[in-house]
Amino acid sequence: MRIFIRVGIIGAFLLLMYLMISMSGSWRVKRSFPEGVTDQKVVSGKLDRIEQTLNKLAKLVEEYGQKKFTETDPLDVDQEKEEKQQKPVIPKLYPDSYLFTSWGDDLSQEEQKEAEALFHIYGYNAFLSNRIPLNRKLPDSRDSRCLVKNYPTDLPSIGVVLIFVNEALSIIKRAVESIITHTPRHLLKEIILVDDHSTYNDLGKPLDDYIDQINKERPGLVKKIWHLQQMGLSQSRITGWEHATADVVAILDAHIEATQGWAEPLLARIKADRTVVVSPVFDKVHFDDLHVERYIPSSHGFDWALWCMYESFSPDWLMMSDESQPGKSPSVMGIFAADRDFLGEIGGLDGGMTVYGGENVELGIRVWLCGGSVEIVPCSRIAHIERAHKPYAPDLDPAMRRNALRVSDIWLDEYKRNVFIAWNIPLQVGCSTSYSKVVDVAKAIVSAVKDPDVLGKTYVLVGPNRYILYDLVKYLYKVSRTIFVPYSLPRPLFHLAAIVLSSVPHDPWTTPDKVDRFHISDLKYPGLPGMEDLGITASTVEQRAIEVLRRHRRRHYRDPDLEEIKPPKTVTF
Repeated sequence: MRIFIRVGIIGAFLLLMYLMISMSGSWRVKRSFPEGVTDQKVVSGKLDRIEQTLNKLAKLVEEYGQKKFTETDPLDVDQEKEEKQQKPVIPKLYPDSYLFTSWGDDLSQEEQKEAEALFHIYGYNAFLSNRIPLNRKLPDSRDSRCLVKNYPTDLPSIGVVLIFVNEALSIIKRAVESIITHTPRHLLKEIILVDDHSTYNDLGKPLDDYIDQINKERPGLVKKIWHLQQMGLSQSRITGWEHATADVVAILDAHIEATQGWAEPLLARIKADRTVVVSPVFDKVHFDDLHVERYIPSSHGFDWALWCMYESFSPDWLMMSDESQPGKSPSVMGIFAADRDFLGEIGGLDGGMTVYGGENVELGIRVWLCGGSVEIVPCSRIAHIERAHKPYAPDLDPAMRRNALRVSDIWLDEYKRNVFIAWNIPLQVGCSTSYSKVVDVAKAIVSAVKDPDVLGKTYVLVGPNRYILYDLVKYLYKVSRTIFVPYSLPRPLFHLAAIVLSSVPHDPWTTPDKVDRFHISDLKYPGLPGMEDLGITASTVEQRAIEVLRRHRRRHYRDPDLEEIKPPKTVTF
């Protein structure tokens, strides 16, 4: 094949030379022919010469091709075969793995094992991430009109919050490097890393050493906050927002890469309207080979199950035919920037959301109903890794279902029935509050009672008021600790039965200790202050939460999510 290409090139070159000579000759002939020579004779002569020249050229090309074919082509073919034979064929150890569908053909077996193990841990190609530069250059996917925009010189400062749990260290470093590189120095006030209780060793001292290295050049730029227990996506964002001091807080995932000019368009929109919450356009970083795919700007919508989804912008935006213009959006996909004070004015984020899912929809609904708006800014681009799976939550449905029901109960009023239908939950006629929300409040009360640092804090439940936690815990503990156990016999007889049962080989269903603790009637509470006495008007949810706690105390084996309440040592009654 190579021989024919060479012959073709040589032939084309010779033909080009001939045409140039022929044109030059024809010009000379035209000027030198004597009068009386007809055009037909001239043309006939030219054609004869062209035919002779082409015959010579064809013969020359044929001889050259035969020579090369006999001398070179067999060697080239043999060389290619030899190279293929010499190169070892490494079998794929994981042919069904998503990681090796289109990547990893040249890896040794040991490298395949390492890459697959890291893929299961992180959900993306950490093996490759550890081997590519931290400051790699990404393609500029912005619209050309974005490149000529001018932004105000007095933009607000920005603090970037990166949240993560058990993230690959190289991924975190690349996110930090990209933010520092692509954010103007005078605008970037801080980078806050919120670690939601990671357990991997390289996120301890190695990450701390990396932070210290950056802070030597730019003192105080990077901060790290570590949760003492895993608190979930929403609470991690709240932690970052609470520790931020810049005018604008941008809350991002840690598996991102900022691109050139990502910050200025967001800050300009917030400077123009402090009540707007803005989101960049996400470009997709593929989880296997980490290449970047450009995404077109779209709004961030959601269905009735409150799963996020991309939707087209409004017809008005489409009629502008200008991809550099911001577009309104019902919600955000989880990465956003907002005026730090405005976010506090609308109540921040919902810390009651667990694990993952629904928190971004909740924020969008909250912003719109509290007088703000949400916009997607196409001139701001963030490259975001889309994991193949989320290692911290293999099954997202339980957490998402719970969070969706919470959002519907708080914000959607009569439309929450649509959320129930989307999750295939039977509608409860005449029930003003879903059971899941009652259990959620009960869990919050359990956690509050077990908290050793409750004194002087203010605790927010779902009712209209804020409660002093000490008074609330004191009341709820007194209610929940007096458990009603419907024993039909007097206590001494049950005590004797418990002693007899303790002597049998199998586990007894009751013991003398349980009788002493549980044989109490809560039909009456003499002298017990009510919530009204504490200046608290309890909502239906909180009253039902107390009932849940009472049922839990006498049937705790049926509700494993609620732990048995024990008073903290620092609280006395």
